[in-house]
Amino acid sequence: MHRLAALVVCLMATGSACAQKWAFMTYNGNQPADVGYVSLEQNGAEAIFRMVAPSLDKCWAQPLKAEVTRNETMLVITPVFAFPGCVEQRFHIQLDGKGGYTEFKQRGVWARSNRDRKLTLTP
Repeated sequence: MHRLAALVVCLMATGSACAQKWAFMTYNGNQPADVGYVSLEQNGAEAIFRMVAPSLDKCWAQPLKAEVTRNETMLVITPVFAFPGCVEQRFHIQLDGKGGYTEFKQRGVWARSNRDRKLTLTP
């Protein structure tokens, strides 16, 4: 319950800095590999997304600006890549911190990944 309260306070914060972090499962081929994390830092209207995990390619190896939307149950984070050629991806994270999923843009349409990326809230 404490994590949910912290998440709600962070999501409702306006005009002040706020940061959250979620576990993120990486894959080696089709097999789960290491657990890293993704984070979102918000300061007013600006949002910065970070991915921290082993062996990141240049698309993920730096903090990225992000577009953030919310509904009653989900936080949706869409990183804006600094390099051309990066596959667009967005993160749907449950507001209760208990998981989520990723989507990739394929031929101009968002497609849900079948990989379990965890996306659970971490302290």
